[in-house]
Amino acid sequence: MKTKKFAVALAAVAMLFTASCGGNKKAETDAAQAEAVQDSVMEVEEVLANADSLVGKTVKVEAICFHVCQHGQKKMHLMGNDSTKILLVMAPEGDKFKEEYKNSIVDVEGTLMESRVDEAALAEREANIKAQQKEEKQHGHGEGGCDASKKAKGVKSNTIADQIAEQRKMIKEREAKEGKAYLSYYYVVAKTHAAK
Repeated sequence: MKTKKFAVALAAVAMLFTASCGGNKKAETDAAQAEAVQDSVMEVEEVLANADSLVGKTVKVEAICFHVCQHGQKKMHLMGNDSTKILLVMAPEGDKFKEEYKNSIVDVEGTLMESRVDEAALAEREANIKAQQKEEKQHGHGEGGCDASKKAKGVKSNTIADQIAEQRKMIKEREAKEGKAYLSYYYVVAKTHAAK
């Protein structure tokens, strides 16, 4: 009887060991694939398509820079093969982007970050709208802000009030579709950057 119980216990342990090894291989494979994505040079579309899983991780991107912000050159916008796919890149601390990057292929390595915009953020923006309008005019932008930033956020409106209304509509649509009551804007904080 003891031999039978021992054999059953041994079989159970063997099954657990086999199952856990199989599970670990899949987890190891998934981790290796995620690491390979991070280590490979990606296009803008690939970064945006996998953004949820890449937030906080180092990414390498190669794309056409279509805009370097004139005020301080701390931001640039990279465009994908699909011109509607835009990725904002922030310069490293104490650095700035070269104006020559504009209309060139640029290699960037940095950390992918997410900025979430929800109803509270929109309400706060409305409360500060007068101060923002004054600041934007000082920076040489129109009332609605930088055209490249508007394109990156997928908004078409020219006034801040219209942009807020458009973002509210986008939040409602996303909540209905995905259950998320916020918009996600992804950007890269560059560690290195260079034109090809």
